[in-house]
Amino acid sequence: MSRIAIIGGAGYVGLSYAAALAKLDHDVIGLDLDADKVSKLSQGCVPIFEPGLEDLLREGCAGGRLRFTADYADAVTDAEYVFLCVGTPPASDGAADMLHVRAAASSLATYARGHTIVVNKSTMPPGSAHLIADLLEHHRADSATFSVVAVS
Repeated sequence: MSRIAIIGGAGYVGLSYAAALAKLDHDVIGLDLDADKVSKLSQGCVPIFEPGLEDLLREGCAGGRLRFTADYADAVTDAEYVFLCVGTPPASDGAADMLHVRAAASSLATYARGHTIVVNKSTMPPGSAHLIADLLEHHRADSATFSVVAVS
């Protein structure tokens, strides 16, 4: 199956996606910059309540299809798909704060190799796929190419 990285893999959306995709036999790495969250998830401790999630997490980890890291190079270098599941809290003017999305796209571009399909799963305003594509192009390694997909 596919090699998938979930950036924001310890958050509500990212963790749910990671566990579900691992259940479908994909090789999934959840990336979160909070090393404490990564450590707890690696031990099977689920920080949120979602019916069935704890069982999915433990099954995926035990089966070797799901793991967690705080290292971009570890997560995205060999990924075929990278899901952006980072937070977009409201800014002071009410618009989506894209700081975490920008940082995630820039970092993944630095470490990705070959062709990677980037899936925008974060709550983003219209036109964000173009923003992500521009950031990926600007920060990419010479050997990297990208396709950007937005899902709701």
